[in-house]
Amino acid sequence: MSLAPEWLYGSDRLFAMLFAGFAIELIFVGLPGFQQVLGLSRAVTVHVVARADRRLNRLKRSRRSCKMWGALILVFLVPLAAVAGMYGVEFYRSLADGWIIGAFLIATCVGLQRPVFTAGALHRATARKSVGKVRS
Repeated sequence: MSLAPEWLYGSDRLFAMLFAGFAIELIFVGLPGFQQVLGLSRAVTVHVVARADRRLNRLKRSRRSCKMWGALILVFLVPLAAVAGMYGVEFYRSLADGWIIGAFLIATCVGLQRPVFTAGALHRATARKSVGKVRS
């Protein structure tokens, strides 16, 4: 028996998965243990970018060379991410309640909690007119 409501398989399916993924990330990423699981794809991305930066952006290279290497990395990583995303979609669509897995895949790829909490702190600081705290 499928846990998904019937409307989930209609045109609102993507919206429902996006909403569920965002909600999972906002609610659960602060709990112990979930940060490591939900932040894994971001940690891998940060590691790959930092390593590429160290290896490719050297002082002895010209600006043009750095731009060329950056474009080459982009041309390689964007299709790689697209293929990984397509395999993820095929995986969750092959399961009865795959939309749940799709929501968790979305939750691992977004990083909403920090910007949302930072925006809230900035809003509170501006409401109190603490300009110094807003700037820092």
